[in-house]
Amino acid sequence: DEPDATFVRESVAAWDGFTPLPLTGDGLPDRAERPGARLALLAARAPYRITAEDVKAWRVEPFTDHCLVHLVAFGAMLAVERVEAGLTAQG
Repeated sequence: DEPDATFVRESVAAWDGFTPLPLTGDGLPDRAERPGARLALLAARAPYRITAEDVKAWRVEPFTDHCLVHLVAFGAMLAVERVEAGLTAQG
């Protein structure tokens, strides 16, 4: 939904492009409350931390595997754009 998309966009925009996502704290949404925001943010900043539980919490009707690919790609592309902007600013 749009509030989650906005949250992920703002979180990735505020990221320096390099610092790992903290394991705990306010930066990562709760799996039960905001599963889509959590998945997209993990895809952007720590894809190796996506678990089956994260996917299961989000993947309820009407969402499909097709939707999952779009959600993960959304987060990944935000990360690509952020890192690219940081590298461009340095170079």
